[in-house]
Amino acid sequence: PLLPLSIINAVALTQENVILDHAVQNEQFNQDPYLASNGLRSVLCMPLISRGKLMGVLYLENEGEAAGFTANQQHILHLLAGQAATSIENAYLYADLETSERTYRTLFEDSKDPIFIATSTGQVLDVNPAGSKFSGYTKVELLRMKLSDFCANLEEWQQFQSIGVPIIIALVCLGLLIGIGLAVVARISDGALIAGV
Repeated sequence: PLLPLSIINAVALTQENVILDHAVQNEQFNQDPYLASNGLRSVLCMPLISRGKLMGVLYLENEGEAAGFTANQQHILHLLAGQAATSIENAYLYADLETSERTYRTLFEDSKDPIFIATSTGQVLDVNPAGSKFSGYTKVELLRMKLSDFCANLEEWQQFQSIGVPIIIALVCLGLLIGIGLAVVARISDGALIAGV
């Protein structure tokens, strides 16, 4: 075996440190094949915990001397274990965030419905390809516009804005706007008006 699995499993299960000053003489773990074959003197194994969740296990051994981990060393290792656990958790969160971003980006880009993302004042922050196709404007042109530029009259824009959502994700397929009780007339790049009741 590459490591003493009995010690590592005990730490993972109890989430408590295992510190052995005379590892091969310890009755709880002396039957572990790794300890028996390596004749280790000192072992320190501690859980890596972040926000109450086990993120991993730190295992250290000292072949040279019994009681090879002083109280001061144990304290420093405990601090480092906390930092390592936080780093591991952050890596998992970052990986999840990247996955979510890829999923969102795929849905956004591949949607057949026009999607405009704008601030509460209507400044366009992003638009998918279907939005560019629908409006007749390029993405660069749209990013310089406000959603109000699509409304045929100011009253309709004020009605839409009264929804009060800080970031507006507007599917300009008129069905959504009608579904929230707004009659909308949108103006596209060639000046044509598209009405929804």
